[in-house]
Amino acid sequence: MAITTSKSPNNSYLKWDPIPGSYYSNPVSDVCTDDEVLKAKFPEIYSDNIWPRDVLPELETSCKAMTQIQLDVGYKMCTLFDAYLTAVTAGKHEAGTITAMLKRGMTYKARLLHYYPLPPEANLRDDALCGWHLDHGAITILLCPRYLDTEGNEIPAPPDCGLHIKHPVTGEVVKVVVPPDHLVVQLGESLQFLS
Repeated sequence: MAITTSKSPNNSYLKWDPIPGSYYSNPVSDVCTDDEVLKAKFPEIYSDNIWPRDVLPELETSCKAMTQIQLDVGYKMCTLFDAYLTAVTAGKHEAGTITAMLKRGMTYKARLLHYYPLPPEANLRDDALCGWHLDHGAITILLCPRYLDTEGNEIPAPPDCGLHIKHPVTGEVVKVVVPPDHLVVQLGESLQFLS
């Protein structure tokens, strides 16, 4: 599925968030089902990819190459996670269970996200950008963010921008700095539940 929008639904608050613009695609398949009923009922999950080949011809190739790396890393992490669970449960967790389940999936989403410039006072809010939320998926592979000025030139990361995490016990908020050419592996609620 591909959606280009200047507004995106912020699911943690169930309201429209006017700040980011998003482009979604399915990294596994351009068409994940031929079932038109599913596509009509759940377009956010089952719509076909739409690539803007006429205005951004390199997007499709670049996205597919990067998301293949993300998928490979995710599957490798799940293989390690399966091995760990098998070891700590003395074999009660069958090796390869989570990896096999995730490899059967056809409804993954890749998301290119752009945050439009905000006035400085907006960054003082706790939920200035994406807002505090829990990822409901199993595993998310995040790229190193890029920061650009209004002319499209890369600039250093502003001190108040980027991924922040909150410690579940102490409540301490920590900024996650992702070095260039690195990925972040984030485990979500589904994987927590399955383990």
